[in-house]
Amino acid sequence: MINDFSGPASISGLALRRQSVQTDDVAANRILGGLSATARDRLAPHVRVRAAREGATLWETGTRSDRVHFPLTAMVSLVLRAGSGADLEVGSVGLEGACGFDTDLFPGAVRPVVRIGGLIASLPAREFDAAARDCPELCRIAPACTAWLLAQAQQIAVCNATHTAEQRFARWLARAAQATGRDTVAVTQETVAELLGLRRTTVTLIAQTLQTAGIIRYRRGIIAIIDPAGLQAAACPCGETLGPAFQPADLLAAASHPIGPEACA
Repeated sequence: MINDFSGPASISGLALRRQSVQTDDVAANRILGGLSATARDRLAPHVRVRAAREGATLWETGTRSDRVHFPLTAMVSLVLRAGSGADLEVGSVGLEGACGFDTDLFPGAVRPVVRIGGLIASLPAREFDAAARDCPELCRIAPACTAWLLAQAQQIAVCNATHTAEQRFARWLARAAQATGRDTVAVTQETVAELLGLRRTTVTLIAQTLQTAGIIRYRRGIIAIIDPAGLQAAACPCGETLGPAFQPADLLAAASHPIGPEACA
């Protein structure tokens, strides 16, 4: 047991539900699940799991996060405010990664928003930094996650300039399923339209087309993926481009083999 919780918690003033979790539960995040027992033991006393609501802001724009966040079933979108006032997604973090590290990537620009509600494991940044100082296995996490976000931002810029609205919508939906480990995505068409910089009516028409083709089924606030292969075929190749070569959990797993538990002194 990591910890028991009761009563309200908050991230940027937005209520969250705390709950009791078992150690195995945090393994839903592929980074935490891939750690050696020694590295896990370093973090375990400080980890808390919370159910984050859609729309919660993990830390404010222009500030440093005081916690490191490892999504378990939630997806965090990194958004930039456009001149129109819309929040455009430049990257996302799900069960393959983590966010909240003290880096200068997008300083003072992005806002991390829980776009798909779910569970997030987190710990104080100071505790993570202290554990990482003498543990190379933990020290590699922040650079891998930062590189992942940078790769996404670059690929999304290319995607927005070269691919159709239909391809981008399908790519985003496939990514959301991958990030949360679920084939049912709790998100409104209005939210997806804003993240992709599209008109709501455009997204509605695309969703209707995919539903008619038997690829998805949707109702207010819920999109269920019925035919994952069909969705991948409808998407642009950007999701495949951002595959294991870039995703933090895969990078860290590949790098961890030469380093055993003894790497954490």
